[in-house]
Formats: sequence, structure tokens, C-alpha cells
Amino acid sequence: MSRIARQVWVFALEFAPQATAAERAAFLEPAATGAAQLCAALGVSAVDVDFIESFEAETLADYGLARYLTEANGMDESAVATDTDLLNSLQGPLMLVFSQALRAGVLPQAQAPLRLVGHYTETERLDLPQSLESDSAEGIIAPPESKTISDAAMSGRIATVVLVVLFVLVAVMVWVAG
Repeated sequence: MSRIARQVWVFALEFAPQATAAERAAFLEPAATGAAQLCAALGVSAVDVDFIESFEAETLADYGLARYLTEANGMDESAVATDTDLLNSLQGPLMLVFSQALRAGVLPQAQAPLRLVGHYTETERLDLPQSLESDSAEGIIAPPESKTISDAAMSGRIATVVLVVLFVLVAVMVWVAG
């Protein structure tokens, strides 16, 4: 069964100068404000806001958005590399929409205030299992050897039996005397 690779759509948020704080919050904090405006701007009927990240590009200035996409999110380095300069030069609010936020097969169709910057796919990992070769894997596993009882252990057991017999004798004598 083949697995569909994760994808991410990178959007720049370009708000009109007259945009209200509520309109901005609908995109910058979709979990807190509901996702109706976001769904309309993405051209989809529903989104899972747990798989959407909104942030100011400047927060990744030292790390770089391209590096964030490849190292932190596993996107294909060769695809992101062609857009590295563009991604790292972005300013202002950004939104990352991961494929898990959308229903299977649904692709976002950006409308204002969203502007599509790029679309990237997870690196395909086709690692073949390595053979497990080890000296311990060869031959037959022998059953564990039975341990012989040491002299100290045997002496301890005998002493315990003698103490139990003496206790019983003393208890019988006290009972008979009483």
C-alpha cells in the first residue's frame, strides 16, 4: 500500500490597508477565530487548523524559511533549493497549509488575502531494510544452564528448617504446660 507524501503550500498574507484586526486574526489565528474566512480564501469547504501555521516571516530570519521547510518539516531539499532566495526574502505574515489540513484530494485555490508562494512535497524515503547480520544470529540458542546450589544456600535452608522445628517444639511445650 503506497503512502501519499505530505505536502505544504506556502502563502504570503497580503492584507488590504483597510483590513481590520478581526480580518487579520481570521488568518493569523484560525484556531481562535474559526476557519470560515480561511476556508473561503483557500477555496475549500473545511480545514483542520491543527495543520496550519501562521507566523511573521521575521521570526525565522536567523534560521531561514527554506531550512525550516526541509529540516523541520521534511520537504524535498531539491525542490525547496530552487526557491531558497525567494523563501528567505519573504517578509510579513506567512501561512503554511499542510496536506493534513485538507481533505484527501482537495487542493487549495488561493484568493485574497492569500498569495501562493510555493508548493512543496515531502522527501520520498525509499530506504531498504538492512540485513541483520550478527554472530549471535547464527547457530542454535542453547537452553540456560541449570545452576547448582551453593553450600551457603544449602546451609541457610537447613538452618531455616531447624528453626521452624524448634519453634514448633517450643510452641507445643508452652501449650502442654499451660
